[in-house]
Amino acid sequence: MEFNLCTVLLISFTSTLLLSPQALGDFQFPDLLPDLTGVTFNTDEPTPSARVPASAPNASPSAPAPAPAQNENNNENENEGGVSTLPFVRSAVKKICGVTENPALCSESIVPHMDGQVDPVSALKTEIQAALNLTVKATEQIKSLAQQESQSHMLKECLQVCIENYEVAQEDLKQAMVALDSHDMGLLRSVLSSVITDIGTCDDTFAEAPAIELPLKDELVKTLHELADNCMDISSLLN
Repeated sequence: MEFNLCTVLLISFTSTLLLSPQALGDFQFPDLLPDLTGVTFNTDEPTPSARVPASAPNASPSAPAPAPAQNENNNENENEGGVSTLPFVRSAVKKICGVTENPALCSESIVPHMDGQVDPVSALKTEIQAALNLTVKATEQIKSLAQQESQSHMLKECLQVCIENYEVAQEDLKQAMVALDSHDMGLLRSVLSSVITDIGTCDDTFAEAPAIELPLKDELVKTLHELADNCMDISSLLN
C-alpha cells in the first residue's frame, strides 16, 4: 500500500487532534445551527378548554293542579243570602201556598227565609213577618208625605187615616204571631181578618175623597193586600 506525502500529513494531524484535547481549544467549528437569539419559546402547556356541560332544556312549567270541582247543586240549594232552598223546601212551600189566592207571591216571600223543616206554622210565621215588614215601610212613606207642607189639607187628613189604620195593622200582625205561638186559632183568624180590614180602610178613604189618590205605588198597595190575604188563607190549614 502506497501513501503519498499528503496522506501522511493528514493522518498525523488527525491523530494529534484525537490524542491531544488541548489542541481543540483554538479550533473554531463552523456554525451549523441558525441563530436563535431573541427567539422566545412558550413552554406552557396549552390549557385545555373547559368543557361546559350542555344546559338542560328548560323544563316546561308544570300545569297548576285543577281546582276541586264544586258542587253544581250549591247554587240551587242556596239563595243569594246563603239560605237553604233545597228542593224539598220549595216543594213543601209550594204545597202550602197552593191554598192561597196568590201562590207565586206566597212562595217568593217564604222560600228564601226557610231552612230545614217546613210546615204550615213556620210558613205562616214567615208570611206574617213579610206582611209586617211591608206595612211598616208603607207607614213610613205615608208619614213622610203627610209632613210635606205643600200637601193639601184634604190629602193630609186622608193620609192620617191611613197612618192610623196601618199602625193598627202592624199591631194586629204582631198579635197574630202571639196567637200562633199559643195555638189560639180563634184569635189568630180574628186579628188576620182585622189586618185585611185595616188596609182596606185606607183605600176606601181615598176612594171617597174627590180628586185625591193614595200617593203610594200601586204595586206596594197591591202586595200589601195579597200578603194579608195569604196569611188568612194559610191559617185555614191549622186546626
